[in-house]
Amino acid sequence: MKKTLSILLSALLVCCTLIPAFAADSIKAVVTVCDGSAFPALACAEVTVTDKDGDNALTVYDALYCAHEQYCKDGADGFGATATDYGLSMTKLWGNANGYGFGYYVNDAAAWSLTDPIAAGDYIAAFVYTDTEFFSDAYSFFDVKATETDADKAVALTLSKLAWVASPTDADPYAGSMEQFPVADAAILLNGKETEWKTDAEGKVSVAFDEAGTHIVSAKAAEGIIVPPACIVEVTPSVIATATDAVNAVVTICDGGAFPALACADVAVTDKDDDKALTVYDALYCAHEQYYKDGAAGFGAAVTDYGLSMTKLWGNANGFGFGYYVNDASAWSLTDPVKEGDYVAAFVYTDTTYFSDAYSFFDVKATATDAGEAVVLTLSKVEWVASPTDADPYAGSMQNKPVADAVILVDGEETASKTDAEGKATLTFDAAGTHIVSAKSADGIVVPPACKAEVALCDRLGDVDLDGKLTPEDARLALRASVKLITLTGKAFEHADADKDGVITPEDARRILRASVHLEELS
Repeated sequence: MKKTLSILLSALLVCCTLIPAFAADSIKAVVTVCDGSAFPALACAEVTVTDKDGDNALTVYDALYCAHEQYCKDGADGFGATATDYGLSMTKLWGNANGYGFGYYVNDAAAWSLTDPIAAGDYIAAFVYTDTEFFSDAYSFFDVKATETDADKAVALTLSKLAWVASPTDADPYAGSMEQFPVADAAILLNGKETEWKTDAEGKVSVAFDEAGTHIVSAKAAEGIIVPPACIVEVTPSVIATATDAVNAVVTICDGGAFPALACADVAVTDKDDDKALTVYDALYCAHEQYYKDGAAGFGAAVTDYGLSMTKLWGNANGFGFGYYVNDASAWSLTDPVKEGDYVAAFVYTDTTYFSDAYSFFDVKATATDAGEAVVLTLSKVEWVASPTDADPYAGSMQNKPVADAVILVDGEETASKTDAEGKATLTFDAAGTHIVSAKSADGIVVPPACKAEVALCDRLGDVDLDGKLTPEDARLALRASVKLITLTGKAFEHADADKDGVITPEDARRILRASVHLEELS
């Protein structure tokens, strides 16, 4: 299985400049076949491809022939192709003779012909059209074809489809192009069974696995017909640390204020309640013990009808109005296990009537950068999306949504940076050191997110004021230093000496000015 995963992941490096293999070679490819059913008949299977038609090249035809030979119950008899007026055309796929109603893609791009060449690591997907009148089945795919994870740990996937977009002109009334679109509100299938998970408006979904083993993820569209996509997930058993162990976790705590009280702090977690496991309770207890001004007295929990429930967080006793997440997924209980490297976030609800505070999070919890360099973060929130049915009027699911127009806060102060419609924000740091980034929503209540940024002083020739950027101000300072109006020392002197001759001259200032407007490179 790991061999298959490595081949799938290596496909990301395959590009159109690769030289196709010849008949004397054999290559490994990955093949998915959809036979018209709601779930792939063959999903992300490793296939050894050899030249089956003797044309001295390895092609889509060879990959599909070999996939049937190696995996189909009917062997190669389950596959067929014949020469037609349109070239070599498929006549049978996985035993389904569908009157030429077939499609096939290589690396998620439509192939021209069964004779298209393939290279090692290529991903080939073939399918039977279920709509043989209008051929409206849209090819769909996940951004990830294979991945590994631990049991109970979510995997993030994005589902897209390809659809023809007509752009007729007077010269060409049939003009248009294939374009990629997110598939929203698609039900996720796990090993052939429909789950409660659905894709959001951007096609994104997080899928968790209760059991170890090999799992196949696919999807079913809420509207229209899509070719079932495939992702293979190898799930390893979740190891719960025992009381004799200690693990390092990262903890964020929001006490009801506009900025995290504790942000992305490294916490050594030990067994505080003697239940022979390391849990969310232990992580929060240890976080208070190690960081809160009054130590563990700032945290409390009690057994209720709903199990072990929090009663105090960062000194705030909020009448059980608390929430907690592990790795940005809602935790079921304070007794949920915590493993090495887990991210634990707990918060006080500020709306204790409707509990409308939405948990929010950045895609990056920690980053390192230089002063003046841009950092891009994406802000999302978790919210309940109702999907009532006649059988279950309360049905729905928790889904991740982008947070648009949120103001970015750095070290508790508002900045000029705001998130766009996709929740993305770009910010820079002028000062070196450790900075905490958070955000304030323009609409509704979000739990303040947290990202820790370690900012280093950028050692950049020409950067006289040490702000990490080259600007005319740096040239002005160098010019003033060259005529003894100011004195520069240390790094400022080194950066002003553009030609590295040990003396700051007007020529150094001139070169820095040219570099600041991209007319010259300093090195």
